[in-house]
Amino acid sequence: MRKALLPFLLAPALAQGALAPLQDHPLARQGAAYLEAARKALEAQEAPLALNLQGGYARLGYQCTPEALCGSLPPTTGSLTLSLSLTPFPLGRWPMGGNGPGSP
Repeated sequence: MRKALLPFLLAPALAQGALAPLQDHPLARQGAAYLEAARKALEAQEAPLALNLQGGYARLGYQCTPEALCGSLPPTTGSLTLSLSLTPFPLGRWPMGGNGPGSP
């Protein structure tokens, strides 16, 4: 009787050992990174102020035909965006409770 129960008692330990290599699988790490990014996004919504700075620069390497067009086209381009957001209360939370205007 004891020998018949032994495989059932060892099955969880064997299964954990068999699935251990999957913890380092790239898709598992990608999923964990997505979850962490979602947590950080929720934490960012808690702050009443958010400042976002974004920029870009590009060298334009194009050939002009006819050559007369090349004089009016810029060789490089750049952009800079700065935004400030005010969130008086986090998304989904209203100051007086409930889910929004008209909710009981």
